[in-house]
Amino acid sequence: MSAKNCEQSLYSPVMFNLADDNNWLRLRTVIYDMQEVLRHRDVAVLAAVEALQEAFVAERLLKCLRWHILITPIIQGGTAGIISKQIFRPSG
Repeated sequence: MSAKNCEQSLYSPVMFNLADDNNWLRLRTVIYDMQEVLRHRDVAVLAAVEALQEAFVAERLLKCLRWHILITPIIQGGTAGIISKQIFRPSG
């Protein structure tokens, strides 16, 4: 075996391993980036769920207030009565 062939056979696995290490490093970076994207997605989903829950509670509160206004006698001429009549008209 010549010295040149011996050197090539010694360096070939090293070059392959270095290229392989670079690929693994890139893959790790891509995986890390994907995990970061998934974390952001999870936070966005949780924020959307919380916003929907708050909207549901606000809607229920408005419905309760409308029913309260319909059931409770409103004092004629009072400011609270006029405001509540304008804001909380029963939807129909």
